[in-house]
Amino acid sequence: MPVKPTRKLLLFLLLLAAALAICACARSPQAKAARFMSRGKEAMKKKEYNRASLEFLNAVQVMPRDAEAYYQLGEAYLAKGAVTPAANALFKATQIDPNHVPAQLALSTLMAGSGDLRAVDEAQKRLSAAHDREPDNPDILDVLALARFRQGKPGEAEDELEQALQKLPSHLSASVDLARIRLERKDLAGAQEVLQNAARANPQSAEAALVLGRFYLVSGKPELGEVELRRSLQIDPKNGPALLTLAEHQFDSGRTGEAERTYRQLSGLPEGTYSSLHAAFLFKTGRRDAAIAEFEALARQAPNDRAARTRLIAAYSASGRTADAESVLKVALRKNPKDTEALLQRSRMRVVSGKYSDAESDVRQVLNFKPESADAHYYLSKVYQASHSSRNEQQELTEALRYDPGFLAARVELAQLLIASRNPGAALQVMNETPKAQRNTLQALAARNWALMASGDDAAAREGVNAGLARARVPELLLQDGALKMTAKDPAGAQVSIDEALKLVPASVQAWQFLGMSYSTRKEPQKAIERLQAAIVTMPQAAGLQLLLGQWLAQTGRTTEARAAFEAARKADPKLSEADLSLAQLDMREGNKDRSRQDLAAVLAIQPQNTTARVLLGEIDQKAGDWNRAIAEYRAVLDLEQTNVVALNQLAFMLSRDKPGEAMKFAQRAGELAPDNPAIEDTLGWVYYRNGIYASAVGYLKNAVAKQGTPQRKYHLGLALLKSGRRDEGQTMLNAALSADPTLATTQGW
Repeated sequence: MPVKPTRKLLLFLLLLAAALAICACARSPQAKAARFMSRGKEAMKKKEYNRASLEFLNAVQVMPRDAEAYYQLGEAYLAKGAVTPAANALFKATQIDPNHVPAQLALSTLMAGSGDLRAVDEAQKRLSAAHDREPDNPDILDVLALARFRQGKPGEAEDELEQALQKLPSHLSASVDLARIRLERKDLAGAQEVLQNAARANPQSAEAALVLGRFYLVSGKPELGEVELRRSLQIDPKNGPALLTLAEHQFDSGRTGEAERTYRQLSGLPEGTYSSLHAAFLFKTGRRDAAIAEFEALARQAPNDRAARTRLIAAYSASGRTADAESVLKVALRKNPKDTEALLQRSRMRVVSGKYSDAESDVRQVLNFKPESADAHYYLSKVYQASHSSRNEQQELTEALRYDPGFLAARVELAQLLIASRNPGAALQVMNETPKAQRNTLQALAARNWALMASGDDAAAREGVNAGLARARVPELLLQDGALKMTAKDPAGAQVSIDEALKLVPASVQAWQFLGMSYSTRKEPQKAIERLQAAIVTMPQAAGLQLLLGQWLAQTGRTTEARAAFEAARKADPKLSEADLSLAQLDMREGNKDRSRQDLAAVLAIQPQNTTARVLLGEIDQKAGDWNRAIAEYRAVLDLEQTNVVALNQLAFMLSRDKPGEAMKFAQRAGELAPDNPAIEDTLGWVYYRNGIYASAVGYLKNAVAKQGTPQRKYHLGLALLKSGRRDEGQTMLNAALSADPTLATTQGW
């Protein structure tokens, strides 16, 4: 018989059921997601973006069909600068809910700001649909205008922005975008009016005052600019961007004491973004010990902050405290052997100290962990650059760009390397493939100008130089201006541009090289030497300038003075291998082969892959009659650098005596790389002669003699003419050659 429940028991059961229901509800996915979302939004308010992104990521894992969760995740990623995952999250939000306007707007903003016209077109479509749903939303009109502008429709963009400002005059981003468009049209007054109106419409906006202040600074009105910056700081005394702009302005104005106080205030902001800037300022102004002390304190305060560690290592390295930098990295790698940043930093230091195999080992470890790391491939290119292995350097730069097409430094260095290897067409193609968003940067513009000049397209290069100089009179563009003026036979005008560059960078070897060319064009090389000597008096530790002086003196036959300059360069920088190479060449010229070998051995002990040193060793062996040893050196060079024209040419000539068939491939490759070089045409003709192909031999040898008719080349041509049946011509040519150098009959006949 069932027991009748008491009143207390019934009450207990009811309470228990309610509690269980509440627990079940609390365990539901919706409740979990709501808690994650709440914590994420709270973290966003506190600017704790890493924690916020983790909370929102938990939310989307619990509710994978919640568009709002993906939108908030995208916003968190954007806040911490992670653009690619932000775009992915926002795209997912719009897939789940195409009518989620904030997600569409955020995603379209990223698309409209990209350099991909297809993405811009897609942004315009998305924004047009969002505008249909919310026609009064000024944010949509603002980003829609940006898309129109990117599509090459500035008129339509301006109309969209004016509509946005009519709807909401205080909309600051619309004002900024409208001012930018007017600046592009060179309407300075119009841009100023827009920003002044924005500041009036937002009297309590620190951002509006900052934007107007920056505009005044760049438009040549520094007093007005500073007034607006200080007004921005009155509204928000902890406005980091305003403090940074003011500090930079004070420093540029020569007010170092004021700048330091502002940098100190900036570094003390609680968010930590600017914490290292006062230390950086101290370092820049020569107070290195005080700067390093601050960098050390910052690294101790945040032992897991890799950026703080990187800054400390850079400061140690720049101050010559290599052991301290190595100690920091040793601790980091003991703690985490897979710390790729530490491995790359150690690799860079090992390159500087000449430990190339160790440096390569570090980068290889990084590539083992991250085979698609563009940074690792770039650092590996630096290892090969230092060890003079240009073929491998080119390969690694190409890999860096394959994994990151936006890696501008790698792109520019690859173009420079291709130009140096006599392939300007490929260099121009590399620069033409620069992402659209980077094409107008001064760095990309200057690199493309060099490629155009090397390709012989001076008209296009002149357009690029003029466009760059209109924006900033930086040294590289000034040197390009000087080079183009020299090509246009205006050496005086060229010197004006080069002198302007030298005022900005007095120790620039490149600038001095251009100055030397300008004097040589006017047949006044001694004036260039005298100017360089005077400059070195004020910069005796400038090893590069000492080296250049030695090269100029050697060219004019002043070998004793040249030797002194090369030795001064080596003393200023004991790791400057070019000084040892130059001394080796001087010794070769003076017939001192043993001392030349010693110089080259010193280079190869540090840089075993230095192809220039190995070529010189080959030449010493060749002149000494040790052809087997010379051939081995030239083969070693080509193992490291397949496009080394000197090694290809010399190897082809030497092999033609006993292995004419093998010699042919080297001679033809040299001819492909330097088709107009008379020395290479002579070798190619001689190799054809040794292979019994006399008609082709005559053609190449005639070209070589016409360009530079040395006795050896005339002798080769005479022999080829005889073999091809043209006896009278051949004998005449042989007689002329033997009259100039009778030894040819015994050294060249074979």
